[in-house]
Amino acid sequence: MSVALLITTYQWPEALRAVLKSIELQSVKPDQIIVADDGSSAETRDSVLIMNSKFKLEYAWQPDRNFRAARSRNLGISRITTDYLIIIDWDCLLPPNFIQNHLNLAAKGKIVAGSRVLLDAQHTDQILNNPTNQAILGAFQSYKFKHLYCGSLRDFIRNNWTTVRTCNLGLHTEDAYLVHGFDENYVGWGLEDSDFVLRLQKQNIKIRNGRYCCAVAHLHHREAPREHLSTNRNKFLSVLRQTYFVKNSKSILEQI
Repeated sequence: MSVALLITTYQWPEALRAVLKSIELQSVKPDQIIVADDGSSAETRDSVLIMNSKFKLEYAWQPDRNFRAARSRNLGISRITTDYLIIIDWDCLLPPNFIQNHLNLAAKGKIVAGSRVLLDAQHTDQILNNPTNQAILGAFQSYKFKHLYCGSLRDFIRNNWTTVRTCNLGLHTEDAYLVHGFDENYVGWGLEDSDFVLRLQKQNIKIRNGRYCCAVAHLHHREAPREHLSTNRNKFLSVLRQTYFVKNSKSILEQI
């Protein structure tokens, strides 16, 4: 299958450059790379242009009008021409077999929920200050980067939407179009990714667990402001009830 990487980004060009560096080390290179920028300044664009000599990058930028990750991802998805799509964030380094492992788990009617390993501030600074191949590869020392087969166990909890994060998610491009991408009514941090997964589940698309196969190294940073989370929660509660008809949806949300 042909495969695209969709990388969301916002105002951290040093991290984006390190992520693009990790893509250089992939055993299987992506057929298409799209950087979906939610309103960064020109420095991020320049970082993309510099790396474009090594990759054929496409740059989808939108003005900075609050946190609009849903619309930013949709702009990127609209440019994708490949069979398969892997969504990551600009602060997630990819181990060398990351794309190959995602493709190994890809299957019709499945989305692959990859995992992440959180790096501490010191390790993050070391990588960003000197993003050599050796420094990048040094981020993948955790046991969580070990590759275990697992077989049918990967499909055991196939409806647990809380295991899915869009910092590491693989799916067929046609499935992203099937649910019309992300709901752009989610503005501000949070839950647009969970909404996306629930709508995929309503189309009978199941979750395949990508732990111990498709992990990323998540660079340390401050958490994004969450002033719009309450509004997003109310919207998501409605989607959650429609999907599962659950009465305790508020308590489920508190666990996220």
